[in-house]
Amino acid sequence: MATTDLFIALFAATILIIIIIFAWNNYALILNEDVNYKEMQIKAFQTADLLIKSKGVPVNWEENPTNIDVIGLAASDRNLSTEKVSAFLNASYNITLKSLGIELYNFYFRLKDLNGTEIAEYRNASASNKSIINIQRLVLYENKIAVAEFGLWE
Repeated sequence: MATTDLFIALFAATILIIIIIFAWNNYALILNEDVNYKEMQIKAFQTADLLIKSKGVPVNWEENPTNIDVIGLAASDRNLSTEKVSAFLNASYNITLKSLGIELYNFYFRLKDLNGTEIAEYRNASASNKSIINIQRLVLYENKIAVAEFGLWE
């Protein structure tokens, strides 16, 4: 009787330990996904702000788009330069990723007027069925208020 009781207790303890291990792994995966998503959100906010608030490095990078350290589209804070936007739209996607510091992600950039009509778009890959972080900012483009939209995904 004592042996049977011991085996039942060991069996119950083993089942309990297995359940705890699976639950622990499940929570660890959920936490890791949440950390990655939050990191991607921060990167999207920083990159969107960099694009619309900064002139870039060097300041006149649009004159030589192959020599870009950091891309910035602003003539001044939230006032986008037509020349910089044009150079950005024509820049290589890989160079753009590197200069924005987002090599691990894919992105798109879109300019729309307030009615939703697209003015310009820059993208390389489609984000079908992906979790996309979308950031929208009001900007001044060609002396009109427009919406700059930046999307980031893995």
